[in-house]
Amino acid sequence: MNEKFIVNSVIKWLKDNGWKISPVTYKFHGVDIKAYHKNGCQYLIECKGENKSPNVSYNECMGQIISRMIHKSNTNYYGIAFPDIQRYRKMIKEKLPDTIRKKLKLRIIFVNDKREVIEIRSSQRMV
Repeated sequence: MNEKFIVNSVIKWLKDNGWKISPVTYKFHGVDIKAYHKNGCQYLIECKGENKSPNVSYNECMGQIISRMIHKSNTNYYGIAFPDIQRYRKMIKEKLPDTIRKKLKLRIIFVNDKREVIEIRSSQRMV
């Protein structure tokens, strides 16, 4: 599952759940996905595909999403998306404690090979 697969799967899931995708999503620089909901919320998501260096992908992804948190508000959601593979789940659980995710209001999104999306909200525990 490469990054494009992850991005496209999350975009479809967002659209199916009432989010509108910003045109900025399709540009080369900036956040991977920027979406808006009719309730006024904005969702910024960084995505990474499967590769041989998941630690590097995680570090890049966290750096990218944290740099987007400059204009934090109660109507912004932030997420990081990865393939739903055990080694990614384990790595994120070890590197990103629930308490930190909650403080950052950071959601974790996993995509499996059937394009099914699992969102773990910042208030939920990683399992």
